[in-house]
Amino acid sequence: RRSNRQYIRERVLRLAIPFVIGSILLTPVQKYFEARHWGDYEGSFFGYLPDLWGDITPTMWFSPLTLTEWGLHLWFLAFLFLYSAMAVPIFNWFKTDRGRTFIARLGRMVEKRGGILLFVIPLTLVRVAIQPFFPEEHSWLDFVYSFVFFVMGYVVYSDTRFLTVIRRDRWLLLACGLAGMMGGGAMGAIAGDELFEWTSSFVMPWSPIVMLTFALTAWGWALFVLDLARAHWDNRPRLLRGPVEHRDPAEDDRGRFRFLRAHHGGVRGAHPAGQTVPGSVRDETEDPGERERPFPAQRFRRMKC
Repeated sequence: RRSNRQYIRERVLRLAIPFVIGSILLTPVQKYFEARHWGDYEGSFFGYLPDLWGDITPTMWFSPLTLTEWGLHLWFLAFLFLYSAMAVPIFNWFKTDRGRTFIARLGRMVEKRGGILLFVIPLTLVRVAIQPFFPEEHSWLDFVYSFVFFVMGYVVYSDTRFLTVIRRDRWLLLACGLAGMMGGGAMGAIAGDELFEWTSSFVMPWSPIVMLTFALTAWGWALFVLDLARAHWDNRPRLLRGPVEHRDPAEDDRGRFRFLRAHHGGVRGAHPAGQTVPGSVRDETEDPGERERPFPAQRFRRMKC
């Protein structure tokens, strides 16, 4: 497992540095063509550089909009880096006894049919609380809303019950995602431009209804696509699998054995005669490379020969 320092260092290399380099190399070019397109500047690119700072200087420094002004379409890299740093204390708390108890209670709640949709409630409350004050795109609303999604992703993968429930309720999640989309589209068709007023201010009861449809659509589609990816990951096309790493199948076998021994060292298949049941963890002194029945990779190699 990675330590907190290793985790942050990895996030710096993969998110913070690409954001900084991309902002330096790409933002001036995009801002230059944008100024030419709108008729705000007619000179050369290098002549525009002194005016660049005035174009990217944000009106509010302590705002996520600052990252959008500097990185433009790379804003999500900065958001993800800040999420990774901010979530470390939360993730550490989830690993404590109280945190594990909290996640276990959530796991029991979602085991009921439709319980996974309870996560829509905090997402809706975030929009209701922040959107009237910061309705701009990529402002505090999007920052906090996406951060809640980020933390929920950790929770979903922290207990196998969540993934089991997502698999069981995948069609319900798809139905909710479609219902949210169609509901939002219907309100837009009926209300017209008034819909934008409902999302930029707080108009009872329409604003909470619109925000609920947003959260329901996002949560339903996110989990449905997640389950779809998990179900078809092993059957993805060869083009998407990347380079094949050639390893000794016997070494893979020993790696599997070491993993089972580390996690279930004292567990064996219970049998009246003291023998191991097929498919159970074998004796620790047994070398898995000596098993009579080879793993599928070894059988494939023999068939190919």
